[in-house]
Amino acid sequence: MSLVLKKSILVLALLSLVGCGSSSETKLPTPTDPNAPPTMNDPNAPNPNVKPGIPDLTGAAPVQLLDNTTYAALENLFGTIVYGPLVGDAKLKLTLTVAGGVLRGKMLFGFEDSKFWRDMQQNTFENAGAISTNAFDVIFQDDAVVTRVRASRAGNQLTNGYFMYRARSSSDPKVHYVYPGTWQASWGARPSVDVNYCASFQWMCSGTPCPDQNDVVTPCRQYIDIGVAGTNQVGNFDALVSDWVN
Repeated sequence: MSLVLKKSILVLALLSLVGCGSSSETKLPTPTDPNAPPTMNDPNAPNPNVKPGIPDLTGAAPVQLLDNTTYAALENLFGTIVYGPLVGDAKLKLTLTVAGGVLRGKMLFGFEDSKFWRDMQQNTFENAGAISTNAFDVIFQDDAVVTRVRASRAGNQLTNGYFMYRARSSSDPKVHYVYPGTWQASWGARPSVDVNYCASFQWMCSGTPCPDQNDVVTPCRQYIDIGVAGTNQVGNFDALVSDWVN
């Protein structure tokens, strides 16, 4: 056997051994210029006006945090660590309707720290949303926290606004409701019940809501307010009524 033929057989044997091994390859994407505009006809081109993972913030007002160093209020509100500094301002967006001076709808509050976008969304509580010629006041709630948005109003302008919250706790006091309707002594003791503040409650009569009900809004407003223990102010804002109320 010639020397050239032997070398060819040896090379083929080595290639065969390499081919039998285990390998994994990841095709790297072709580098692109991050400053280049997206191709207009490319269906996969990103929309420069939308940031992935962040909800629509049209009409949101920037919130000037009272604590933009330790972010203690944000950490307590969201129950997590905030990795500062924030990317821009925290944002507050309300989506409300108004009927008879009562505001109803939803609230979104969120911020982007150096690692994540975080937000919370809540619904209004009962009739605890009010708008007048000079004031704007709405309360939102869920099982974990109650929030309140208040501001002065002049036409379409909301100024001197502040966003506050109170985290619910097992040690929170209860509001004591006594049935307010007609009651005869012969029927026994007038019914009463202890209920969480800012929680919906109705007396039921024969399976339907009784005609007389307690005022649940006033105690809720007393539960969360500046100067009330447990209430924390997040920050201040200015906004437009037309951005929040339809």
